[in-house]
Amino acid sequence: MINIEEYEFINGRRVKKSKPGLYAKLPIPAYRYLGSIEEHFAQDVLICLVSFVGLQKETNVVNPSIEMIMSLTKRSERSVRQGINVLISKGFISKKTERRGRFQYNEYKIMETCYTFTNEMQEAIGVANRKVRMSNTLKKQKSLLRSNRQINPK
Repeated sequence: MINIEEYEFINGRRVKKSKPGLYAKLPIPAYRYLGSIEEHFAQDVLICLVSFVGLQKETNVVNPSIEMIMSLTKRSERSVRQGINVLISKGFISKKTERRGRFQYNEYKIMETCYTFTNEMQEAIGVANRKVRMSNTLKKQKSLLRSNRQINPK
């Protein structure tokens, strides 16, 4: 017997419902863009924030503490704050701060711009890929020169 409450229908097909908190959509465009501009702290923070999606009632709003992000990313407090500032400046997340008593709580909203390629992103990724290809060909040429010198000593 099939429990119909465990399934939903998408485009006429029966699909098993995913449990909340077990699935987070990885923002690949934002991740690749941050890697291409060498903002690795921001990449780590973004992945950490996305891993909290689904644990709250609101879908793209998360509120892990700085200490929690530090422990999950294995980065220092300064690196985590730097990563958050980069994500905010690029428009990938927004931050809302709330003070309750003597404690301050941060709420981060993961924006839809994380999930869509823009022309700026594609251009930066293309430039980074070209740099990697050029450095790889230079390394190959240097190794060929070294091997030629070893084979044909003067």
